Amino acid sequence: MTNLAKLRDKAKKLEQRERWGEALVVYHQLVTEGSDQDLDVGLWNRMGDLHMRVGQTDQAVKAYEQAVTGYDQAGLHDNAVAICKKILRAVPGYAEVHRSLGRISAHQGFVADARQSFFRYAEQMRAGGRPDAALDALREFADLVPDDLEVRRLIAEGDQHGGA
Repeated sequence: MTNLAKLRDKAKKLEQRERWGEALVVYHQLVTEGSDQDLDVGLWNRMGDLHMRVGQTDQAVKAYEQAVTGYDQAGLHDNAVAICKKILRAVPGYAEVHRSLGRISAHQGFVADARQSFFRYAEQMRAGGRPDAALDALREFADLVPDDLEVRRLIAEGDQHGGA
């Protein structure tokens, strides 16, 4: 049995005994010691869940974001969307997840969903005093979905007014 397999077993046993914090330490060791080829993307999801159990929402979101990236890169878009929804349940106002959902939806060909997610992100950025971030998101959406003329108009207006 390899060292990584031993660590996985150890983490699972700690979880079974409801020793969440100790299991997290082992999972962190797994993701830092393992190569990208050995790493199961689901570990990031599991770590996020455990961080939530011990009340570490910020760390949970970071782990979930790693899972979203990994699932998206692996072409497992439905899994990535499910993790995004977990993030939104944990932190409803978390803007960055809307941008991730927009990217994933665009890759899946769900243009209306992508548009909605990018616009939600842009609205939150504008409301938070970050018009440049809003405009960047609209540009990204326009690159992903070049046929959306309204978005191109909004980008042109934003460029004329120094931000979205």
